[in-house]
Amino acid sequence: MKKYFIILVFLCRNFLFAQEFSIFTNLGGDNAWNNPKNWSTNKVPDANDEAYIPSDKTPVLASNCRAKKITVEGLLSTTFIFGGSTIYTDRLIIKKDGKIYMDDNLKILPNQNQLNIENEGEIFTKSGERKSLIIGNNIDSGTNMYINGGGMNGVDFKFTGNSLEFNGGYIDGSANIRTNNMSMSQKSVIYQQNGNTVEESSVLIFCNRNLLIDESSSIKGDIVPASDIGGNINIYAKAFKNYGTLLPGVGFKKNGVVDIRGQNLYNSGKIGGGSGARARKIMSGEELGFSNIIIRADSVVIDQKNSLILADTLRVFGKNITVTSQIEPGIALLNGVEFYTSDDGKIVFITDKFNIFAGGNSRKIFSNNIIPAEQWKLQQIFWGPVDVFPPDTTLIDASAELS
Repeated sequence: MKKYFIILVFLCRNFLFAQEFSIFTNLGGDNAWNNPKNWSTNKVPDANDEAYIPSDKTPVLASNCRAKKITVEGLLSTTFIFGGSTIYTDRLIIKKDGKIYMDDNLKILPNQNQLNIENEGEIFTKSGERKSLIIGNNIDSGTNMYINGGGMNGVDFKFTGNSLEFNGGYIDGSANIRTNNMSMSQKSVIYQQNGNTVEESSVLIFCNRNLLIDESSSIKGDIVPASDIGGNINIYAKAFKNYGTLLPGVGFKKNGVVDIRGQNLYNSGKIGGGSGARARKIMSGEELGFSNIIIRADSVVIDQKNSLILADTLRVFGKNITVTSQIEPGIALLNGVEFYTSDDGKIVFITDKFNIFAGGNSRKIFSNNIIPAEQWKLQQIFWGPVDVFPPDTTLIDASAELS
């Protein structure tokens, strides 16, 4: 008898906590998420239920909501409420034609410990307005986001979670990303545009493990100034491979900065923008106002095969630095370049041709071990005389200005 009683209790428990598939029908007529009459189950979905929004439905969220899984094929809107709205879920799927409209700030957080978001559609705000979109709250949680052809428009995007993948996805707005792994592929783009301040126009990426940007993808700032200082690109990654484009924003008074720091950096992409024709204008002094670039990592490999590093100044700090180029020049600077290694580090230039142009008579190397060491070979590489100094740890601060 006791055995049958335990089985009965178990069955009742499963019945009470069974997941229900609830379809938004709007039979209540007011489009309210929190109206039980608008759901096929005649109750508002809870943390154990799956919510489905068909393509012809437009529910409105006027508070927080919970659901184990939410699939959006229609339009889900949030309204203005104090503190914004929060969606708690284990899984959010935004289909290709699905949309989430933010009339106020929005948070999407794990229902329990796991959150997976698949975005093929769009999360957007009213044209000309910027709203805060926060996804995840713990870098060590099971929060993962896959942006597969979809994106976020007009948002200040903040992501904190395990992984973030862009596969043809985009962000139009600022980005603050803290994750273990991140990748951008298939013409993915982060536009940090139209911010009223440098913070609203900048990108910060903090990546504990691996960051990869393919050759078709890019992070770009304002082409036309929107604030006094253009948006910065700040990247901190343990291992960073860049084949794409990093182009900071243009400001009314000062352009943004590219600041890359980590353990292992490989760059074959374009940093600072510009084409070959534009580089020639820089060399002839016809065009000014480019950004500063700072690179600091234990191992730095700059391998310019088809793309150009083009900036006002470039500073590279690393224990070991390797520079090679298959184009002339692979690096073009208006006002100077400086390379720094540690006492036991080395810098190697693998080239038999000119590949670094640095104007402003500032071509400096701080290292005990330079290959090639001959001044005439360095002059050939740099297209001018190079000043060589021993390592100077007092100058390891990458925020210092070029002399």
